[in-house]
Amino acid sequence: MNKLLVSTPIVKDSVFYKSTILILKNEDSGNIGVITNKRMNQKIKDVWEEVNPHLIVPKNNNLRMGGPVYGKVFLVHKSKKYSEEEVFPNTYQSSHPDNIEKIISNKRTRFEMYIGFCTWQEEQLEYELEQSVWWDIKPHDKFVFGDNYEEWGKEKIRQDVEYLKKMDLSPRQNYLMN
Repeated sequence: MNKLLVSTPIVKDSVFYKSTILILKNEDSGNIGVITNKRMNQKIKDVWEEVNPHLIVPKNNNLRMGGPVYGKVFLVHKSKKYSEEEVFPNTYQSSHPDNIEKIISNKRTRFEMYIGFCTWQEEQLEYELEQSVWWDIKPHDKFVFGDNYEEWGKEKIRQDVEYLKKMDLSPRQNYLMN
């Protein structure tokens, strides 16, 4: 099962500061993920017109910055038919242009598009988890498909109160709430 990571207060890097990252692929050689809470000013239609100017894009959402490694587009979505891999139950990822086009041209399919990604070498992510660089939280739609990113951390805390109580995470609450 894949993970959702939340950066801890020790992360001061501008890209990962108060970031949430959905791990898309866990492999022996490393991990690949996308930052879920960093919107870009560019719209999907504006970028995808360069790939296919004839495609009608009914949901012209903002793109998201998936991470500091550029060169690849990822879609996290709810269409099993055009999926390449299940990320967590009933949520999938695709990076092939044909699948992306089919998904973004369907106005009923829920999706988010990410430009760029994050990557960790073999055992690097496990080391960072041990060093408390990241908090590991079970992935859920509310953390991936939300729209109000200014309030994301506060809402996440409200919705996961039971989980946080079990883990006694009051310092984490204060960090995400500010």
